[in-house]
Amino acid sequence: MWQVFTLISMQRERELKLGLKRRCVNPVLKVRPLMQLLRKQQRLQREQNLKNNGGEMDKELEEYYSNFFELFRTKGWKQLIGEVDNNIEQLNNVEATKDEQDLFYRKGQLTVFFNLKNLEQLMITAKEQAESEDNEDDAI
Repeated sequence: MWQVFTLISMQRERELKLGLKRRCVNPVLKVRPLMQLLRKQQRLQREQNLKNNGGEMDKELEEYYSNFFELFRTKGWKQLIGEVDNNIEQLNNVEATKDEQDLFYRKGQLTVFFNLKNLEQLMITAKEQAESEDNEDDAI
């Protein structure tokens, strides 16, 4: 996820250097293509690692997943998700929006909170997918 924010900040710096004015754009529309690109790069990296390791899941990738699962078991993570749920509940109300720009801003905030809330399930799914790809490669 931090890679996406880095890409967005790099894009913003480029816009500033070129003297482009910032438009009111829904942040979700900017993040979605970057997330797709990041997932594609991660998939290609996994495929390359599988080829190099003879089909076994890369040790670095195993450590990556185990670090996340260790994080998900902490009290701090549960507290963070509780705060995220509270923020989602507060932001998911259009009555307090002033104008269209504020609505898009809230929509972007909600997207980030939902991504954070669903991170645990995303990691579980990604690990299962990586393991199933390992098993498919072993069967071939």
